[in-house]
Amino acid sequence: MGDGSSGYTFEGVAPGEHRLIAVVADGIHVPLQPWVVDTVTFTVN
Repeated sequence: MGDGSSGYTFEGVAPGEHRLIAVVADGIHVPLQPWVVDTVTFTVN
């Protein structure tokens, strides 16, 4: 992530419930103001 792509594949994720929090930031990794953020929860079988 951080390269402007619209997708990413996580490999080797352990089974169970996980939470991913995405924060949109500028070119020097400073979050936008106001924050643009989203959270997803997913389960790996």
